[in-house]
Amino acid sequence: MRSLKENNRKRIKNLRRRVYDSLNVFLACNIFVKDRKKVTLNMDFYEYLPAEFKDLVDGKVTEKPVPVEKEEPEPVPVPVP
Repeated sequence: MRSLKENNRKRIKNLRRRVYDSLNVFLACNIFVKDRKKVTLNMDFYEYLPAEFKDLVDGKVTEKPVPVEKEEPEPVPVPVP
């Protein structure tokens, strides 16, 4: 049986890998541009963005981001002797 710590570590590792893969797809499609460690939006695609995303790029967002709720671990049943 895996420990809770090990499961969380594997989840985080898997999530990082998926984010990295997604970023590589955007870079390959030339949607994002990478300069050393800085990744920015290729402004050639700006006109195709929906209005909500244009506000994000322009820094005009007025709403506060909704905080993500932490996932509570499920209780492990303890066998009764």
